[in-house]
This record gives sequence, structure tokens and C-alpha cells, in this order.
Amino acid sequence: MDIVEKWRAFCRWQQQPPLPLYLFFRKSPNIPDMRFSEMVVTMVYITSLIEITAIILDFQPFSIIQDFNEVTLILPVVAMKQLSGFPWWKTILFAILSYAIAPILAFLFISASIILLSHF
Repeated sequence: MDIVEKWRAFCRWQQQPPLPLYLFFRKSPNIPDMRFSEMVVTMVYITSLIEITAIILDFQPFSIIQDFNEVTLILPVVAMKQLSGFPWWKTILFAILSYAIAPILAFLFISASIILLSHF
């Protein structure tokens, strides 16, 4: 896989806003009162983890992982498991729910901004 495809996979992960993740992971065993700014730092940590993994996979003489998109789906779950302290099943469930809620929240924010702007 070339660097352009890895960059596209990285950009797809960056489209995930931190708000849905914050809704699920704000009350975790490791950090009981996580603030939103700490969730943004967590997203930076996850992004750095993806970048470091992409660099390491670029230096391999043979391809261990054929598709980097699978890695971009696994690494955030591993990072959220490490940082939150939830069990694996709960971390995976929260990650799936955050991806499902993200388009709904985006629609609500866009419709609310259209309604607010139409009154001016």
C-alpha cells in the first residue's frame, strides 16, 4: 500500500469528531472525571499512534498487513481501552456507538445552525 492510500485512511479516521467519544468515555474507571480537552488530547494520541504505525509498516521489507484501513479501525479501540480502563467488550461497543452517533450529531448541529441563521 502506498503512502497516498495510507493518508486517505488517516483522513477518514480524522473525520470522527471527539464529541461522540467524549459522551461515552467521560466516566471511565481510569479517569473518572475526564474533561473534553483531555478527550482532544486522547484523539491526538490516537492520531500519533496511527502515524507511528504507518511509519513502522513503511519500513518493513515484506507486507505484514495488506490493508492499512483495518489497522486504523483497530488502533483507536486499543488506545481507548488503554486510556479508559473499560473491558474490551464495552470499549468496542462504545466505539461502534460513537461512529453511529457521529452522523446524527452532525445533522443536529447543522440543522440547528440553519434554524438559528434563518432568524437573522
